[in-house]
Amino acid sequence: MRSFLVSVLLLPNVAVGEPSEGSRNYANLRVGAQVSDASSNRTTICGEVEPVAKWSIEACGAGGGWFHHDPIADMFHVQLKWFMVNRRLIGGSVFRMAAGVGFTEIEQGNDEAGLQFRKPKMGARSIASGSGSLSASWHRPLGAGLEFIANGSLVVGYFEHSRLLATPMNKVQPSLSLQVGIGF
Repeated sequence: MRSFLVSVLLLPNVAVGEPSEGSRNYANLRVGAQVSDASSNRTTICGEVEPVAKWSIEACGAGGGWFHHDPIADMFHVQLKWFMVNRRLIGGSVFRMAAGVGFTEIEQGNDEAGLQFRKPKMGARSIASGSGSLSASWHRPLGAGLEFIANGSLVVGYFEHSRLLATPMNKVQPSLSLQVGIGF
């Protein structure tokens, strides 16, 4: 993996250059899996929109409160992402890397309305805080303006009062996720 990233970033015969404006991803929907201390083994759903070139807004979670009301653990995040690498590869696919900032919410059980950024009461079931992310994605054109997307993300949240949750947790909560989907 490391040699692939080095060749994409450094070798001109692999990284052909900046993609044209027509290859920008305007919106995508992805599904996959997430690994963290705060997540269940439920499918992760991510939506992302890129209103201007090189900047996007992404939201990922298990869909609690939207698609189900099961009392599960979940780690939901919203990130503003900046694409620092956007390279067209041989064959027409595009490799992108992004850094992001935003917020993450840990839920333990039923999703509660709103986000709890302040110090929660002892035994609380949710808490939210600032977070940062790094992600890498591969975009392969499918035709008719659609593209297949494979994405991997690392999101790290810092929760000052996470020890007050019903199930106490560490202050630093990393989450690793992999998803595939379709975009245009």
